[in-house]
Amino acid sequence: MSTATPVAAIPLPIGVMDLDREANRLTMEHGQGLTLRQHGQHLIVYTPGEPFDYCRRCQAAESQLIEDLIGGPHWMTGQMMILCPTCGNKRCPHATDHLNACTGSNDPGQPGSVYA
Repeated sequence: MSTATPVAAIPLPIGVMDLDREANRLTMEHGQGLTLRQHGQHLIVYTPGEPFDYCRRCQAAESQLIEDLIGGPHWMTGQMMILCPTCGNKRCPHATDHLNACTGSNDPGQPGSVYA
């Protein structure tokens, strides 16, 4: 399955009727199965697919797509500490890129880690 892609940003607040109209328009444009996630003052509409991984590389890619949609930085940019989902360490190379192996270590200077 492909990765879910942000395709629209709906500014908040929005009334129920306006949200329904926007949802219908987006469904006609992008098909069924769209999902919403709130990012600060916007609802971000995603195509069906697997969510972005929570590594630094994927979060940067998702943040750039959202910033392109809303026309500027959003509140989540740089606001999260990203940890390896396997070992929980921030310096693990797997936290930087999900394609890197988990080392189970929080030692600084590990190859592939943003903290190298």
